Formats: sequence, C-alpha cells, structure tokens
Amino acid sequence: WKKWGHGRLNVTRSLEESADTFFYQVAYDMGIDRLSEWMGKFGYGHYTGIDLAEERSGNMPTREWKQKRFKKPWYQGDTIPVGIGQ
Repeated sequence: WKKWGHGRLNVTRSLEESADTFFYQVAYDMGIDRLSEWMGKFGYGHYTGIDLAEERSGNMPTREWKQKRFKKPWYQGDTIPVGIGQ
C-alpha cells in the first residue's frame, strides 16, 4: 500500500506494483459487456485444454449470469471487482 498513491501508471507498471485501482478503472471504463467478451477471448471461463484432473472452467460474470443466479440486474459497480478477478 502506498500512502501517496501510485502516480501515473501504465499496464506494465500497474502489474509490477499490483495497483488494483488501475484495473478497477479499466473495468469500470470498459463495462461488463466488453470486459467479459474480451476476457473470454483470452480464455477466462473456459478449460485450458491441459490434462489437469482437478481443473474447472470457472465463471466469467455477465449480466445474464447475475440475473439467472441472483435474480438481480447488473450494476456498474458490480463490474469493478471483476477487473482484478474477484
């Protein structure tokens, strides 16, 4: 944790410093529809194709998933923790 913040960041520096706030902002700016689309293209929510006995596909949250699972709409604030994989 940095008392005075991280200052100006790019993706590389955000990863180096584990600056969650950078990724919260990216997720917020992208929105869940675009974020889940792109995360899916990178394999999130899918099996890896590696022979791992305990592998599970995981879940990439979407508006539809939340509505079906919790019977509630997706709010913009729901998108923020998705930016760091929570």
